Amino acid sequence: PVLGSCTFGFEFVLPPPSPFALVRPPPSQPSLVPPPPWPPLESIGSIPPFPRPSFALFWWHSIFLMRAAYAHDDPWDVFPRCDTLQAIYDTIGGERISLTIQLSRGINLWYLGAFAPAERALEESVTADVVMGPANSLRRFHLAWLRADRGALDEARVPATQLIEAGHTHHDPLEEGRGRWALAEVLRRMGDLEGAEREI
Repeated sequence: PVLGSCTFGFEFVLPPPSPFALVRPPPSQPSLVPPPPWPPLESIGSIPPFPRPSFALFWWHSIFLMRAAYAHDDPWDVFPRCDTLQAIYDTIGGERISLTIQLSRGINLWYLGAFAPAERALEESVTADVVMGPANSLRRFHLAWLRADRGALDEARVPATQLIEAGHTHHDPLEEGRGRWALAEVLRRMGDLEGAEREI
């Protein structure tokens, strides 16, 4: 269908609707029935047919790494996928791939209660604080919570405070917000409820 034409005689033609598009009622026909949900990510197959290790395959497995614990309550699923990512890294390299592997292992080891190897993995991936883009805050955020969980509250304050300072310096509210959230939890566990409330 033609969307409209401009003064130069060009016509903007919309492509045919995708078979995967959600069907919604037009504005003139309001409906209280919610649209159908998106199909679960896992329904599109386990592994796409990428011919060789690639960044596309890396991102495919990274999606499952991010979702394993919170979407499926299965942090164990992370470790075989980390092994797959390790094989990709061995073939094509890439610092972010290496850091994704190390962060994912550390975070999920913490979820499983293996504090010592989790803390070691997070402490050794310091570069993740500056090269992971929107995920720059993840290492220090999880390290602060891990230390709080094992009762090292003074140590837990360090990465939380670093996150706040880094977020403030870089004008990054996500980074600063995660730092304040972690610090609030540390202060709460220390018994400083007023200080915790100020942070959030």
